[in-house]
Amino acid sequence: MGARGEARWIKSEIDPRAIFGKSLELGGHGDQITVCCPLHDDTNPSLSLDLARGLYQCKSPACRAANGGDVIDFWRLQYDVGFSTACQQIREEFASATRPPVSRRHRSTGERSDDPGREIPSDIVDRYHDQLLSEAHSEALQALVDRR
Repeated sequence: MGARGEARWIKSEIDPRAIFGKSLELGGHGDQITVCCPLHDDTNPSLSLDLARGLYQCKSPACRAANGGDVIDFWRLQYDVGFSTACQQIREEFASATRPPVSRRHRSTGERSDDPGREIPSDIVDRYHDQLLSEAHSEALQALVDRR
């Protein structure tokens, strides 16, 4: 399974509370909470979490998490790894608590979508993911977040 497939699997099968909860104290009630951000010296909680949708955004403008993103982006920032590595680490960390992904077939060809010959190389996935998260593409990222 390629990085994009793993990302879809992570978002559909793993509770965002488990991923965020690995490094954050998730006190409070409900799906919308604010905690201290581990990515900068934070004494007043500034990291907003949407635990139902797996999204975050730090309210501190100088923070690397100020643009927001999903649980995979947060993992990348916190552990300073690329997109593919983050997906692999999250999958390994939380695999025992989830069910395995379902193999799907392409509608027109009948080929399996998890065929290794059809994977996109991780360096290409990382490059496009980083470009999407850049300032120049913030509107595109917001459009994707809004579609969820």
